[in-house]
Amino acid sequence: MGTIPYRNFVLETKNFRSILILKNIMEILSKTIKGLYFFGAFLVICSYANARTFEKIIAADKDTISKKGIALMGRQEVPPVTQSGYGTLDVAYDSSSKTLKYIANWYGLSDSATMMHFHGPADTGKNASVIFPITDFPHSSTGTVTGTVKLDEVKLKESELLSGKWYFNIHTKKYPAGEIRGQVIFSTQ
Repeated sequence: MGTIPYRNFVLETKNFRSILILKNIMEILSKTIKGLYFFGAFLVICSYANARTFEKIIAADKDTISKKGIALMGRQEVPPVTQSGYGTLDVAYDSSSKTLKYIANWYGLSDSATMMHFHGPADTGKNASVIFPITDFPHSSTGTVTGTVKLDEVKLKESELLSGKWYFNIHTKKYPAGEIRGQVIFSTQ
């Protein structure tokens, strides 16, 4: 492990070259922004630490794929629904544990959510049976729900999930067949 003295600090690292780069950046910051060199150094170190942490997370989660911001809209329902409600769905699938994690947010539904489910297998514009009911959620017109789905390769199949054959929808009293819906597609299939 290397150390570099810098002002009143001693920086330690396993990656000596990265710290040399950071030291040069801190020197430039301290000369350019007099009196704020510590703040600049702090920001640079935090940025570097976050980048390294993100790299470790990616390396550790090489079996995980995710998709954020899947739009939940009435026009994706079959037949389409004209309403003011909308939502988003974030999903992350870990193929090593066969677990799908989800976070769904919805806003401005016509009335309280009565049911929500994952359905499949179905292409966009087609309907399918419920494959995973979500039971613990706020029965309101605006809300958030999080949870996990453990795939079993019987009813909940990885191949169908990864090929974009699952969708998520939220039902209300006014739209018992579903008010908003979004297809779970991880890539541009």
